[in-house]
Amino acid sequence: MSKVEALQALRKSLPNWNDLAMKGEYPWVIPVDIICGCGNQILSEVVTDWIKTENNKVRNRPKNYHRI
Repeated sequence: MSKVEALQALRKSLPNWNDLAMKGEYPWVIPVDIICGCGNQILSEVVTDWIKTENNKVRNRPKNYHRI
């Protein structure tokens, strides 16, 4: 997957993740695991940058938040 494809996939998935979170209970957090394997650090960096810069709806989940 290229950087462009990764960004397209993230942007395409965001509305669904947002709707799911907003329909849930407080604190309106849903865990999403994005796995960037096979030694491709570039995709990991794309995801990290996307979380930090391009979006005000996405954050890293709190360290103490546990999946139910």
